[in-house]
Amino acid sequence: MTEQDSGQTPAPVVPPIDTPSGDDFDRERAMATIHKLREFEKTAKQSLKELDELRAKVKADEEAKLTEAEKLQKRMAELEKTIADKDAAIAEREAKVKDADRRVLVAKVATGLGAVDATDANILLATAEIDPASGTATKDIQTALEVLQKAKPYLFRQPGQVEPFNVGQGTQGQSETVEQRRARIYGGGGSLFDTGTAKARGGGVIISQPLDAPVPK
Repeated sequence: MTEQDSGQTPAPVVPPIDTPSGDDFDRERAMATIHKLREFEKTAKQSLKELDELRAKVKADEEAKLTEAEKLQKRMAELEKTIADKDAAIAEREAKVKDADRRVLVAKVATGLGAVDATDANILLATAEIDPASGTATKDIQTALEVLQKAKPYLFRQPGQVEPFNVGQGTQGQSETVEQRRARIYGGGGSLFDTGTAKARGGGVIISQPLDAPVPK
């Protein structure tokens, strides 16, 4: 196997040196040999310098490629995180929309079944896993609420049950007016100071004189 086949850099070829034999010393030939050696040394140093530069360039290229690969890998990781964050945000919005749609549908069905409070936590919990977008959502909600109605009937009004009257709130959050309160207590209109009303009711205080008449002394 030659040095070229083994991948190694061949050693510089040293030029042949003419050595004088015996006493035949030739100064010119000796100087020429020295000159050749100096030229060879100069060339060899230049070759070694070029070889070192080439090795440094190869190493720099390898490091640059590695750095570029690392940058690309980092950029890919950033893009993957961005996509994951966007997917999570979309999923969160979709979940909120689905929950809102479910609440509207549950309130409608629960009201139809006579729920005291359609937003009661028990009602929402019983229907939490139902997909409002499914074709059987209304039926599934009604089934779940009917089961809840049997387990906790107090959450629903019984047939013929009358709503308790609240003077402070009234119907649909409206306060009872004075006229409504009077009609509720006396069964109709009228004034306490109206003699006709008092006589019709069979009693009361009857004042024969006007209220603004002077008091006799």
